[in-house]
Amino acid sequence: MICTAWNVRGINDPFKIKEVKTFLSSHKVAVCALLETRVRCHNVGKVQKSFGKDWSWFCNYSHSPRGRIWIGWQHATVTLQLIDVKEQFIVCNVLSGRHNIKLVVVYGLHSIIDRRSLWSGVQGHVTGQSPMMVIGDFNDVCHSNDRKNGALITEAETIDFEEFLLNTSLLEARSTGLYYSWSNSSLGEDRIVSRIDKAFVNQVWMGEYAEVVVQYLAPGGSDHSPLMFDMDVESREGGRPFKFLNVMAEHEDFKKVVQEAWLSVGGNYKLQMVWGKIKAVKKELKKLHTHHYGKAHEGVKRLRDQINDIHCLPNFDMDREAQITEKEYLAELRHWSKIEDAILRQKSRINWLKQGDVSTKFFFTATKARHAKNRIQLLIDDSGNTITDTQEIREEILKFYKVLLGTKATTLPGIDLNVVRKGKVLSA
Repeated sequence: MICTAWNVRGINDPFKIKEVKTFLSSHKVAVCALLETRVRCHNVGKVQKSFGKDWSWFCNYSHSPRGRIWIGWQHATVTLQLIDVKEQFIVCNVLSGRHNIKLVVVYGLHSIIDRRSLWSGVQGHVTGQSPMMVIGDFNDVCHSNDRKNGALITEAETIDFEEFLLNTSLLEARSTGLYYSWSNSSLGEDRIVSRIDKAFVNQVWMGEYAEVVVQYLAPGGSDHSPLMFDMDVESREGGRPFKFLNVMAEHEDFKKVVQEAWLSVGGNYKLQMVWGKIKAVKKELKKLHTHHYGKAHEGVKRLRDQINDIHCLPNFDMDREAQITEKEYLAELRHWSKIEDAILRQKSRINWLKQGDVSTKFFFTATKARHAKNRIQLLIDDSGNTITDTQEIREEILKFYKVLLGTKATTLPGIDLNVVRKGKVLSA
């Protein structure tokens, strides 16, 4: 499911309509947020009809006469549930296949005072219960490098945005492509660019969709870049190496599995026989891990949901069978929670976690986010071609290194030329 948010700066012009339709079609977009459409209320039906019968729409004309925010979706494959509509944002649930996310589409007003209702309004919808993305044109900056040329960024511009992010714990989504998302379309030194179109996600999103990247594409017929992301992106990593979990040694069949695997291999050459025995043990331990420990985190989440469902039964306090089932689920949850803690404690090298403090979901989410952030998923070569295949990325990096070493380069800002491992470049 591909989604996009784009400030189109008016869509009354047939040329603009054609450009937007071509963009949605070529990228196979299923959910689109069009901002600053400038379409009057009496012309809405005519313009939306030009997109075809496959599209359904939510708009905020009830709070903004100019209908600054449109959300469209392909109703054959996606379902949208409207939660809230305001002048500067629309909140909805997006359901498609296995995806169930909360989407907040933003179009911020141009003055600091007018935007204050945006921050308070969106903050009321930020929760940690489901994956959530806040995306759109904020008409505001939050970092000193978010504008190039023009007036210097002041604290008055950023303080409300910074407090909003601090209060909600939202993180800016990983992104690729252009950095600045808007320009004033002037020429030469008069051109001002800024990054006012952004996407932010909560911790639950980072835990479930760490691979999703927001692409900042070319503006096309607008002065704003479209922001696009694919919910069905898959990890391009190779297979992960087997890692022994200490908690497996506590399993009742552990010694039996190891002994049977070890004795199953024989041979005339001792070194070859030992190698075969170790390989056989590894194979059986992988099966033990998959069947009993591979989905510990999912097991904990599933049991918590089942317990919550039982507690919500109208006659729970009088239903003996439901109460017995609850106790069974609680015992099983305690078992899986202990396994989850053991796995996270072994994976972590943080001192306070080693000393026995409770493993938290925030920590595990942060490690996944860092792992995804450090991964190279896309490169653009000298010819301007985009490379996404893992092997091709490795080859391009190695080719780059050979050129550098061939010119006897010794230093490069941000890169340690002495470190090359499996085609990956490590930051200095």
